Amino acid sequence: MSILKVDTINEKTSGNGVAIPGHVIQFLSMRTDGSRSTTSTSLSDTGLTLTITPKSTSSKIVIFANMYEIFKQGANTSPMFAINRAGTIVGDHQASTQMYTTANEYENVQIQYVDEPSTTSATEYKIQYKSSNGNTVYVNGDNTQNHFMLMEIAQ
Repeated sequence: MSILKVDTINEKTSGNGVAIPGHVIQFLSMRTDGSRSTTSTSLSDTGLTLTITPKSTSSKIVIFANMYEIFKQGANTSPMFAINRAGTIVGDHQASTQMYTTANEYENVQIQYVDEPSTTSATEYKIQYKSSNGNTVYVNGDNTQNHFMLMEIAQ
């Protein structure tokens, strides 16, 4: 049996390290607070935006978003959410249930998606939302935060 003991291992050429399939290469995260609202039936920004520069064209980007939507008393609407990668919607629109409430209601929305951008250029991801019918929809609210995370996974 051989034993290899080292204090440091340096790459011969910077930026060309060995990627181990399935391992996290980089992790980015952010959070926002403060309520946003829209009546638009076109996608609007939630304020959750991150830019990642993949180390390899074969990497996958795992996307996680956790938000709160608010159904205001008397509202009758359904927010829809989407992931925007550099101007292109990836994955399916995620719709919440349409709800009519007699009191303000908070609902947790979670989005997970695995993307394959096939690039090593800086790539912007953002979570967007819209109203299904033109009634006001709200994202985030009193004492809640929205969270957004990106992980680059080696292949």
